[in-house]
Amino acid sequence: MKMLTVAALLCAMMALTRASEITVYKSWCFSCSSPPHRNTEADTEKKEDNPAEDHFYHLHHLNHEGAFVSLLCLYCVSLLVCALMALTTAAAVPEAEPGQKIGPLVQEGRSHIVEKSLSCPRGWTRYNGRCFLYVPTRAMTWAKAERDCQSLGGNLESVHNIQEYQEIQKLIATTSHESKETWIGGSNAQEDSIWLWSDGSRFIYVNWCAAEPDNYQGRQHCLQMNYSDGKCCDDVECFALHPFVCSKKIR
Repeated sequence: MKMLTVAALLCAMMALTRASEITVYKSWCFSCSSPPHRNTEADTEKKEDNPAEDHFYHLHHLNHEGAFVSLLCLYCVSLLVCALMALTTAAAVPEAEPGQKIGPLVQEGRSHIVEKSLSCPRGWTRYNGRCFLYVPTRAMTWAKAERDCQSLGGNLESVHNIQEYQEIQKLIATTSHESKETWIGGSNAQEDSIWLWSDGSRFIYVNWCAAEPDNYQGRQHCLQMNYSDGKCCDDVECFALHPFVCSKKIR
């Protein structure tokens, strides 16, 4: 597209240059007694013998040149319009970043063109409309882990069914080759027995371990996964230090 645009602009410039040369030549012919290609002695004698014929020749020649100039000008304008349209189209098409796919341009409300991203940021894993990131290198408290996820544009992950839970387990095992206890986004710190996800989604599923949650000694208000041999969920003190999983919606 860009090469075609450049070619069209070059052709237009060449045509304009040619049109300017012919226009100058036409003006010169009106001010001279004879055209440059009739400067021979025989032509001079012919002009003296028949001035009316020579005058008719001038008019006929200039009419042809004028028509050619008009066609060239029309051609130039057409090329310039096509080049501008091509440049406008090329500017509207986004370029993909490395590792990112760009979906089709869709038109939404009041003719605005919106770019749709079809992938997650580098290092994140896509699953079921969300992006997930396991952070094994920085063990921290639940609150600091949540703050860290927010700084990345998400929250500690929420889990809504067993399939999601198993996918997160695979992500942890693939990334670290371990199945460590890991923070996810559940908490009942606001009120006992009322569990909430930090991303605001409905708390309708947890893969609780047997006899959990038990709120041991009244201090266990945060949710960890991969607990015990069952690799299930458990409530635990929020100041414990664990790796964590962030999640965010694909935008």
